[in-house]
Amino acid sequence: MDHILYYKKVCEKLTDFLDKKPLATRIWIPAGPKLLKRGSKNGIIYAKDVVELTNKKFLDARKEFLHLKDARSLLTKKQESLWNYFVPRKNMDLFYSTNGEGYEKPLDRIFIDIDRHNLPAEKAQIVANELIKIIDSDSNFPINYKKFFMWTGSSFHIYLLLKDKVEHEFYEDYLSYNNKHPLKSFTGKWAALIKSKTKIDVFAGHEKFPNKINLDPSQSVSGKLARAPYSLHMKDALTVDGIAVPLKQDQLQDKHLLKDLKKLNPENIFDSEYFKKV
Repeated sequence: MDHILYYKKVCEKLTDFLDKKPLATRIWIPAGPKLLKRGSKNGIIYAKDVVELTNKKFLDARKEFLHLKDARSLLTKKQESLWNYFVPRKNMDLFYSTNGEGYEKPLDRIFIDIDRHNLPAEKAQIVANELIKIIDSDSNFPINYKKFFMWTGSSFHIYLLLKDKVEHEFYEDYLSYNNKHPLKSFTGKWAALIKSKTKIDVFAGHEKFPNKINLDPSQSVSGKLARAPYSLHMKDALTVDGIAVPLKQDQLQDKHLLKDLKKLNPENIFDSEYFKKV
């Protein structure tokens, strides 16, 4: 499969969710390094560009040529950038700049990665379900938001889509975890509450620990990347082992959810109940 065809269909569903959000791709090279393409280094590409620029002329060039240097005369400058992001005959993940490229820009969304490390996904599902209930019940959390939930292909992301943007300092003051003062941040408090209720070892912050689950909001800040809905999740350069899909809150309580999610693959996702406009 030429993944540009897959991701064109995906981006058709994401033009609202990823409006004005620069895309990024991680390209897997067999027996080589992974390549990251992103707006701060490779020119900005949006979801709408993937939809509009992946036309017959572009696809015909992909069929005829493997390398961009050979096809360049047939493409526009923007299509050259698109080719560079979506290299033919390679597997790739799709990401986006969570709150734009650059540093310390305002945030219009926050997401918390339920980073499960070596623990089973079933425990991450329990943590995700408890986390959103705790956030909703926290009367001290000072912002208004709309909730969005996603299976990443391996674990879960909990999004707070903000009704009004907040400055970067909000992240530093309320969400960034401090080991010396673990209950100072909301994420630290929420992790402690989940641990107390579920008996699962849950911690806040980016630092990884074996046999523990992290609540990690660090990819929320500008200049950081988030996995896009419907991104392929790669086990290695040759193996797709999952697909990121949006979820409803009540699905987090479904004991059969993971069994269903693990059946998804690039061949059946478009006909599944999970594939819809985001």
